[in-house]
Amino acid sequence: MLRVALTGGIGSGKSLVARLFSVLGVPVYQADDAAKRLMQSDPILKEGLIGLFGPEVFDRSGNLQRQWMAKRLFGHAELVQAVNQLVHPAVYRDLRDWFNHQTYPYAIYESALVKANHRTEVVDRIVTVYAPQSIRIARVCERDQVAAHEVRRRMQRQPDAGAQILFADHLIINDGRALIPQVWKLHQLLIRQAHAPDQIR
Repeated sequence: MLRVALTGGIGSGKSLVARLFSVLGVPVYQADDAAKRLMQSDPILKEGLIGLFGPEVFDRSGNLQRQWMAKRLFGHAELVQAVNQLVHPAVYRDLRDWFNHQTYPYAIYESALVKANHRTEVVDRIVTVYAPQSIRIARVCERDQVAAHEVRRRMQRQPDAGAQILFADHLIINDGRALIPQVWKLHQLLIRQAHAPDQIR
């Protein structure tokens, strides 16, 4: 089975592309959803969060107090990094187990934080969804009802879009052109690659 990463910055349309692949029957692992689930259920991760924030990070019922934690993370880059160092390994452990249980010719790992070295460590192929920055900003402003400067601030916390293009094996352009034909063409290619991974790239 071929392990495929799907990445792209905020406003690129990555999640929409993931849904299109899902409609085609492709299993999709959403990193953001997995992180939320694992912070609630993974014993090692929960212990790490308690070590960072204290037991009050979970309420009496054992539920993660997300808003409480978010307030303490705001403006504290080192603490955010410490949380990421706990969450990311837990997600990768869960992802590897998820990949091992898939039977489709290929499966997709959707994340905005894919890096070049993930090709050998985590996945076999990387697909980047790209849109010009001006379009991305306009989309997020409309979707989240926020100012453009706030969107730019969020973008600064994500991997560089140019780098994501450079290390991609495949590129989907979401600048207004039709997405479905691009997804369908790539879907067919990935199916072929899954059956002959060493011959086709």
